Formats: sequence, structure tokens, C-alpha cells
Amino acid sequence: MDDQRLGELLRKADAAWPTPCPQPDLAGRVRSLRRTRRSRNAAAGIVVAMLVVAGTLWAARDLFRPASPLPPIVKKDQPNMEVVQAELFVLREDARMHADTAERMWETEASRRAIRSARIGADPLQVVTGQRNRASLILLQRARRFDRQEETRPQAVEQYREIVELFPLTEGAEAARKRLAGASEKEGRS
Repeated sequence: MDDQRLGELLRKADAAWPTPCPQPDLAGRVRSLRRTRRSRNAAAGIVVAMLVVAGTLWAARDLFRPASPLPPIVKKDQPNMEVVQAELFVLREDARMHADTAERMWETEASRRAIRSARIGADPLQVVTGQRNRASLILLQRARRFDRQEETRPQAVEQYREIVELFPLTEGAEAARKRLAGASEKEGRS
């Protein structure tokens, strides 16, 4: 009878206690932190870009003002040649100012397009080469972790060979060759 009461008390205590929530793994937390940092950096970049644009517009505010004040336009039955010439002058200045503004806007858009295409990586060969180099460095990092412990060194040697075989022309393969040479020297001394 005591065992039954004790079992019942334990079940009631378990039911009253909330179930533990599993904590996110370290990799998830690192990814979340990286995403947060990226979004902060992106927001800071946008703010800096907006400040640069605002400062440029503030500094160039005199460029958008007409060069000369508009002369008064006199309307008569017969057009006065001086008035017509003054109106033509104002129209030419206005057209020149608009053409300059359009040219600056075109140049700004062209530079934005150039920056975007550089970010995207217009050359696919460079993109693939960068990805292969990154993959070899990731495998190299994994092999170095194996190399730190005595019992996993054979796995590290196998990883180094795999890097050299799969990615022969990368930085990771060069480092793996050096590690393999170092490992063979250690075996020769033993």
C-alpha cells in the first residue's frame, strides 16, 4: 500500500511540474546571432548610404537653383524682342539645368548597376572557384579538429587526402598537402 501511495504522489508531482523546453543547439544560436548581426550591419549600411545621399544633396543644393532670376514677362499685343530674348534665355538655362540633372541621375544609376553586378558576381567561373575554395577550407577545418586528438589522427590524414583529391587547385588542398607532409615526417621519426 505504501508503494501505491508513493507512486501516486510521484505521478501527481510529475504532472504538476511543467515539461522542460529543449534549448536550441549551439549551431542554431550561432546562426541566429549571425542573422541578427547581418541585419544590423545591413541597417547600418542603409543609414550610412542615406546620410551620404542626404549630405550630397545638401552640398549640391546650389546646383539645382536657376543661374539667374527670372525676368518679368510683359504681355503686349506686339512681342518685344528684348522680352522674347529674355524668355529664350530663361528657357535655355532651365533646359541646361534639367539636362545636367538628368545626366547626373543617369551616372548615378549606372554606378548602382555596376555595384549590383559586382555583388552578384558577374563571372560564374569566379563564383564556382570561390565556392570550391570555401568547401576545401571547410573540410580542412574539420580535418584539423580530427588532427587535434591522437585517436582520430588517421581520420584526419584520410580527410587531408580527400581534400587534395577533390580540390587540388585550392588553398585548402595546399594546406592539406603541408599537413600530410608533416604527418609523414612524424611517422618517419617514430
